[in-house]
Amino acid sequence: MTTPTHPTLGQRLTGLAAAAAVLGILVGLPALFLAIGASPIPDQVPTLDSIKNALLAPDDGTLVLGLFKVVGWAAWAFMALSLVVEAIARLRNIQAPQLPGLRLPQAGARNLIGLAALLFIAAPITAQAATAAPAAAAPAAVSHVHAGAVDQAPVQ
Repeated sequence: MTTPTHPTLGQRLTGLAAAAAVLGILVGLPALFLAIGASPIPDQVPTLDSIKNALLAPDDGTLVLGLFKVVGWAAWAFMALSLVVEAIARLRNIQAPQLPGLRLPQAGARNLIGLAALLFIAAPITAQAATAAPAAAAPAAVSHVHAGAVDQAPVQ
């Protein structure tokens, strides 16, 4: 049995950077999108005629910017879903289900969650090993029962 070592500063910093990246993706990107005016909810519901006119009229850049807005929010939603699924699976100590069509975002999310876990799981492992060592060294009492008589002898 190998004894656990204390996490290095590099492992702690990697975990901290990954946790900051997860937080940045889940909270920072939507805040940035909203700050630049790329709200996912339009001011008014577009009519069929306004959609037709927007597609047939010469583009002044609004159609491309609208496309970027939709693609940005969709990419954020896929990555956020992958991060949440991977985090829940990691907390429950099970393998995350493979989401159809989301192989790449889910692989990235799995790596980020795994790296972020370095920040939180390294210290409890060493603390658990330190408390388990004295308990293993204590002698145990073994008892034998023979037809109603109890014989107790310490194990050497």
